[in-house]
Amino acid sequence: MKHTLRHGAYPIQELAGILFAYLGPPDRQPLLPRWDILAWKNGTRKLQIRNVLACNWLQAEENTADFIHTFFLHGWTTIKQKEAYDVGFFTRPFARYGFQPCPWGIVKTWEYEGQDAGSGWGNLVLFPTMLRQTDVMSTLHWRVPIDDEHTTIFQLSFDPTPDGSEIAQVDLPWEYESSWRGADGDYHLKTFSSQDGMAWETQGAIWDRTKEHLGYSDRGIAMLRQMLLQQVDLVEEGGDPMALVFDETANQCINLEGWSSPRATTLGSRSIDVAGVVRQPKEEIFDDRYEIVEVPYGTARPRSGDRAVPKEGS
Repeated sequence: MKHTLRHGAYPIQELAGILFAYLGPPDRQPLLPRWDILAWKNGTRKLQIRNVLACNWLQAEENTADFIHTFFLHGWTTIKQKEAYDVGFFTRPFARYGFQPCPWGIVKTWEYEGQDAGSGWGNLVLFPTMLRQTDVMSTLHWRVPIDDEHTTIFQLSFDPTPDGSEIAQVDLPWEYESSWRGADGDYHLKTFSSQDGMAWETQGAIWDRTKEHLGYSDRGIAMLRQMLLQQVDLVEEGGDPMALVFDETANQCINLEGWSSPRATTLGSRSIDVAGVVRQPKEEIFDDRYEIVEVPYGTARPRSGDRAVPKEGS
């Protein structure tokens, strides 16, 4: 019987030291996307496997479109933790931020004012479950559903060579992330991951979105939800969702880095542009679908333009 019986299985492909499984219908299988961070040869990669997240994957993905959380969650929390590294990058006064749909998901924009004024765009909400960061270093996050109430996050980082030379990286180093919780069992909040994990998990396993009231600053979350519902309708009608790749010639190296502005800042580590990246002209990225949020004067945008600092006890 061993010659006639076969257990069902999903096709597996290896890319950059990672195994990817396709779980869809065989007759609709797209190509395995060769995202730039997986295809580049002029640098080295490292993989981090984060703690199992005790909630639905969408709660982590929506956080990617919640731009101002970096100020209130990461900036202030880290200052109160009195960590050794510079967090000024995350407590600069916000002036405005925005969201623009693109073929791969959503491009985010930001603008700061004050003594460290600056602006940029990138950090794609990569549809449907990923984040492609480009501001400080090149990383790709996969929010992989285990079931409806648990998620595993894989983070792949890329460290480019300063001179653009190629490296023959044979093995992919990987590590498990340290725990988000302290000896008392509570979130220690000393890392960005612990801060994010706290915010995601304390919403409950599946957040009831029928009981919330989105505000003006939640435009990115609303745009992501609209995009997700539109793609669900498309699939139910027999179509293919967005962000799939079927053309072999377009799949040699999918340039996600090119949807971002050049890096202009560092945060505790060197900030090097990847050699050979062709960036999309800004006028070709943004159109009449671009939505801008003007930040009102207040905690995140002091009228003086000085960096905001939380008060004791806040």
